[in-house]
Amino acid sequence: MRTLAMLAAAQAARQIRDDLTLLQIFDLIVAIAKINENSGYLRPLFETVLDGLHRPTT
Repeated sequence: MRTLAMLAAAQAARQIRDDLTLLQIFDLIVAIAKINENSGYLRPLFETVLDGLHRPTT
């Protein structure tokens, strides 16, 4: 699966956390998509999730 290879490459490059699976990332996106609110409400939630995917700096 190409998406899985892209995730593995990003994790190997230390750009995305390596403690999350592709399924967990999809679950986060789906959970936000199920929230029935306007984009002004959803945008900060989605941005927070995206920020959280970045590998923490040590």
